[in-house]
Amino acid sequence: MKREGRLTRKMQRRAPPPRMTRLATPAELPRIEVIHELPDDARHCHDDGPALKVIGEAVSEELHVVPARIEVIRHVRREYACPTCEEGAKVAPAPAKLLPKSNASAMLLAYIATAKYQDALPLYHQSQLFARHGAEIPRNTLARWMVQAGERITH
Repeated sequence: MKREGRLTRKMQRRAPPPRMTRLATPAELPRIEVIHELPDDARHCHDDGPALKVIGEAVSEELHVVPARIEVIRHVRREYACPTCEEGAKVAPAPAKLLPKSNASAMLLAYIATAKYQDALPLYHQSQLFARHGAEIPRNTLARWMVQAGERITH
């Protein structure tokens, strides 16, 4: 049953949903420029044959991520000795480490702590993530490193 002059809920026109606008890519991120050119045979006018000139550019940007990459830093300490008397050997000093007798760099410890405490990524997930990248680091080792790093920082 229709009522004159009044629209029922079903008959009312809904406003179109607001258009979502794409956020601009952050200006502070590094840019890698990839130039896409026409093939050589397409760079000539098909009507009269002269070479075409560049008159502008159509630029689009996309976000790209480089997955975490695990590296091994080899600290090579040179050993020196006198070639005649073969005594008094000297070795370059070892670099300072946050956790002595550990193979974790300060950068790795900072990464693990940030992922655990800032990004709420549990250590067992981090252990799985490292394994996918080729570094088997057990969860209990990650936990021990976090405890030791916390003790070193607070004392």
